[in-house]
Amino acid sequence: MLIPLLPKRYVTLSLFLLIALMPVGAWAQTWMPTPSFPDQTQGREHASGLNFQGNLIALGGRPYTANLDGSVHYLPLGASAWIEAAVVEGTIINHGVGVDALDRIIVFGGKAEIGDDEGKAYYYDLVEGKKGAIAARGAAAPLEHFAWATDD
Repeated sequence: MLIPLLPKRYVTLSLFLLIALMPVGAWAQTWMPTPSFPDQTQGREHASGLNFQGNLIALGGRPYTANLDGSVHYLPLGASAWIEAAVVEGTIINHGVGVDALDRIIVFGGKAEIGDDEGKAYYYDLVEGKKGAIAARGAAAPLEHFAWATDD
């Protein structure tokens, strides 16, 4: 054995210091500034945020495109500018986004400010946009603000 045996009091002190100092490095979090969104003529409102495969994604919300769709932008890790992605369909606000077990982005719920697209649920791709429908939420679930997520 290459590790020399230490007196019990040094082992106990070492373990105490290791455990006492662990939260400083293991749980410390820092907010980092990111670049501004490409269009700064109007603030971004009601977008849903997602971290997907290392990309920060701002999906949907106001301001809308000329076709009344929600903009999508993503920021790859270490990038200096947001990249525009395929739009989400409609004027949906307060919707949810997540990642399913097959590593796909899903969009669900929300309220349409214009039209009747509310509550649609589908897979989303950064290049192709809406990919296919998935089961809708139950009729008892509210249109907006019915789901949320946090990191670990």
